[in-house]
Amino acid sequence: MQLIAGSEFLAWAAAHGIARSVHWPNSEGLVFPHPADPPGVMYESWWGTWALPADRAAIPQFVRQLLAAAAPGQAVHVRPWRGWPTANDMADDPIFWPTEAADLVAGWELQPAGDAVVRFGAEEHQHVAQLLEVCLAESAFNHLDVIPLDGRLVLSTCHDREVHADFPTRAARDAFDEALRALGYRDAAEPTSGQGTA
Repeated sequence: MQLIAGSEFLAWAAAHGIARSVHWPNSEGLVFPHPADPPGVMYESWWGTWALPADRAAIPQFVRQLLAAAAPGQAVHVRPWRGWPTANDMADDPIFWPTEAADLVAGWELQPAGDAVVRFGAEEHQHVAQLLEVCLAESAFNHLDVIPLDGRLVLSTCHDREVHADFPTRAARDAFDEALRALGYRDAAEPTSGQGTA
């Protein structure tokens, strides 16, 4: 487990073609931006969303499949869109950051604060999985970006009971979807997807 300063992480992300949306400047999430896309395009490159299982008990398996497909055998970065909340944040708005999520973070060996990003080694994915499970199950409004060390995609939680992923190319998106299905992922409906103009 390693803490990385927010500015240092954003520089790393930029080197991998990852940055904030050029069309949605109020969003704190990271994407693979394509400045040539027309205004109003919500996600500027290949993307997809995957709905959470209706059965809450199935969310842990879903999360494990996501992580295994997104970052097989490699470290991942975890970045809350609006920073790591304080106790006051949680008291003011428990939906923003569930108490159970705060308890998990309190048990980590290092304590992130502000805009710090946490890098978890491949052997520490269980910590990431536990945090994702809680934030997805409780529809937390402080969305999380999860980005593997090779920068192949940006996985983001959403309070609308789904997970969003942004990719640099269609091939990368297809490879992720294929990996998910190879791990046993099945959904009643095909995941939605989109394409920018790049």
